[in-house]
Amino acid sequence: MNGKADKENLVVKYVLADDFKDGSFVARGEGEELFDSFWEGVEVFTYHHRHLRVPELTGQVEYQYKFDSGRVYVRTLRYFLTSRPSNKYWYRANIDVQLESYGSQRVNSPDAMSQNAQWHAYSVGLSVVHDPVFRAGFKIRIEYDGTNNGVGERDSWGNVVDLIP
Repeated sequence: MNGKADKENLVVKYVLADDFKDGSFVARGEGEELFDSFWEGVEVFTYHHRHLRVPELTGQVEYQYKFDSGRVYVRTLRYFLTSRPSNKYWYRANIDVQLESYGSQRVNSPDAMSQNAQWHAYSVGLSVVHDPVFRAGFKIRIEYDGTNNGVGERDSWGNVVDLIP
């Protein structure tokens, strides 16, 4: 997004799902642990995603972001994915999130996200160095499971949301 990713290497994190059930996922382990008090009072936003070719395939991801001590932080909270046909549920969708500013970080979900028109927990955290000279942006890639739903890596990303300090 800013052409300066060489300043802080792009990090792609693949998460392993140990306790993945009922479509809910909470990432645990490496990285900086931020307590709920860090996020207290921070507004919750909803990211809206629509499939490139199939308008009935939509997704929503609730997230928060915060600028603090020269970094920008994002955490996801939960997600909602539709399916087609509407009475057929799929359980191998992917939800990948990417945060960019002075650097870039991407977190890829397990290949097991539910498309059943219900809300599920989805908690992952990202943070990168933020320099006010550079735009801070957040985007989500959803690969919907199902027959003939694949559009590839490039075309499954949604729009970039500008994060404003």
